[in-house]
Amino acid sequence: MAMDATNQKHLIWQQRFRHLFPFLVWMPELKQWPTLRADLMAGLTVAMLLIPQSMAYAHLARLPVYMGLYAAFIPPIVAALFGSSRSLSTGPVPVTSLLTAVALQPMAAIGTSDYITYLVLLTFLVGLIQLGLGFIKFGVVVNFVSYPVLLGLMNAVAIIIACLQINNLFGVYAITSPHFYETIWQVMNDVIANPSWLTVSIAVVAFAIIIVGRLYWPRYPHILIAVVCTTLLAWLIGFEQTQTIRVNQIINTPVQQMLNSVQTFPELMGKQLTTIKKANVQVKKTIQEAGPKTEESDAAINDASLAKWELSRMVERQNLVIGELNRLRFKRLLTPDNEVVYFVEDQMTPIGEVDPSTWRIDVLPKNGQLRMQAGGEVVGEIPTGLPVFKAVTFNWQAMSDMFIAALVIALVGFTEAITIAKRIATESRQRFDTNQELLSQGLSKCVGSFFQCMPVSGSFTRTALNFQAGAKTPFSSIVAGLIVMVVLLWLTPLFYYLPLATLGVIIMIGVLSLIDIKGMWQIWRINRNEGIISLTTFIMALALAPRIAYAVVIGMLLSLGMYLYESMRPRFSELTRNKKGELIEMSRKKAYDTCSIISLVRFHGTLYFANSDYFENKILKLINREQKLRYIILDCFSIDKVDATAIGVLTNICERLEDAGIELWFTRVRKPVLASLERGGLVEALGGKHFYKDNETALQSLNKHSGAKHIQACPLIKK
Repeated sequence: MAMDATNQKHLIWQQRFRHLFPFLVWMPELKQWPTLRADLMAGLTVAMLLIPQSMAYAHLARLPVYMGLYAAFIPPIVAALFGSSRSLSTGPVPVTSLLTAVALQPMAAIGTSDYITYLVLLTFLVGLIQLGLGFIKFGVVVNFVSYPVLLGLMNAVAIIIACLQINNLFGVYAITSPHFYETIWQVMNDVIANPSWLTVSIAVVAFAIIIVGRLYWPRYPHILIAVVCTTLLAWLIGFEQTQTIRVNQIINTPVQQMLNSVQTFPELMGKQLTTIKKANVQVKKTIQEAGPKTEESDAAINDASLAKWELSRMVERQNLVIGELNRLRFKRLLTPDNEVVYFVEDQMTPIGEVDPSTWRIDVLPKNGQLRMQAGGEVVGEIPTGLPVFKAVTFNWQAMSDMFIAALVIALVGFTEAITIAKRIATESRQRFDTNQELLSQGLSKCVGSFFQCMPVSGSFTRTALNFQAGAKTPFSSIVAGLIVMVVLLWLTPLFYYLPLATLGVIIMIGVLSLIDIKGMWQIWRINRNEGIISLTTFIMALALAPRIAYAVVIGMLLSLGMYLYESMRPRFSELTRNKKGELIEMSRKKAYDTCSIISLVRFHGTLYFANSDYFENKILKLINREQKLRYIILDCFSIDKVDATAIGVLTNICERLEDAGIELWFTRVRKPVLASLERGGLVEALGGKHFYKDNETALQSLNKHSGAKHIQACPLIKK
């Protein structure tokens, strides 16, 4: 007996250990060569898609493309080791990338070191939220993002992301405006006025390779082929033309002033952050000394708020300046003194020899120098080597400001991940644990944040590809991550001439597959209320973009509101017999024969405090309509629970009906409900003759109380 108890404890601890380290379950399977070979091939197949997509989605998040490769290296390996799904492919995805860019937009200017610092902090915060939910086994929280909300959001985000790639496809720059539609309007004006036909040509080539490849050679890695072909083409035709110049070589004074402001911005922002820290310290000190509700404390809080507001204004102004500089087009001029200068196109009459090429600012100024470009935009130099460990810089104020955005990214990203993971698990009949997946996704982000990674999630396309490629274990994702590691170590120079237009094409094709208008229409046909929720989320996401988090919150609140409304007003229906003698619910669209003495009704849903008054009003309306009514039979089959308020209302209804000469009978009462009615004293007060096991028994019992004439005429009595 002692040995059996010891073995049982050993088995329990072994199960717990394997639950904490799921890779111990599937790693022994790799000893079998067919399994290992399948995972190696699947990992290689996924890596061919993961590498270009990760760079494209990093660009979507306004980050250097190499940070997408970082996120395609470490997080997928961590998620594979600690996840429950055998097919889920983790890495950069379009929806999470866009939400990341939106969250960081008010925090720091794009391209600055502060932008990267806040990105790493955001990644850690998103992972921490998912880890916390996983530890408390609260995976059910993703159900708060209902399917109609998720579908409406996905459709809107897909349209937003696709539209935001127009500037990359036409070689124009998009100034980030307060609203998405304003940004698109400005981009379309620039597309009409000043498109780069060389960039358009590269984009057309990339589109053609991917679309034609999918139609005629579906098994080939079309995206990787498009990347290789357009990169070679860009290198051969000299797609990128750059030159480093001094700021004073641009002879437009306003432009020089904007360039100087860009150079001094990091220093000014550092000073403002110091001012904010001092103001926050002063707030705490003043509250401690003078109290929380004093004029001194209010003044200190006001100063701190003004300092934060000034920082956000600085960031907004800087983003506008950077956007305006990127939009400017220049001409190169050789003066009579053989000096090379640049001027804004169409803003002056040149004296000297003008280069026919149109130039733009490629790299913003640093130390008085900047890089100009006359061709199309390419990825440029990607640092060779693996990401190094770097501690996350914690900023509690920034974490507070980003918390709502981080929560939305955590919920939406994870919902997207488990949607495809559950589908694959069902098809393959594999085990899937939502809470374990929360832990793995959260851990992958937390670990990745210490290696400068952006937020990641499970990918629809790569997960489906991984499964179709024959992956047997999560080792396939580890293989894909290791291939990315090889690219980071030795192959990054090959991506220098990769056109940004190609990345735009990859993003656009990737997100267009997420658009599912047919799904929204199907929801509308199934349930009008859910259709309204989905459509509202869709419209609000488009209208409020880039503040998409508000649309998610609105959708979630609408879902909860609709649920509460429906639970407060559940269906209350009367029953009658059809020609076959079956008891059916009466429809408003068809006239039915009813009994003037007996009414058989059914209440659908839990009877509790929020809908007990509604139930009482329905009974009273029934009495007022049928003046000769003497018996009401309540079919309780759909009532699964009653609370104290409901029992009180039922007791009150029975008393009022008794005064009016009407009896209330109960049929098909579930055991938990009957137990509650007994504890509430209602069964004892009414007596057993008011409770029956089914409707037919109750109706037959009424034969004793009705005359033969009524029995022949009553549509409820079974003939």
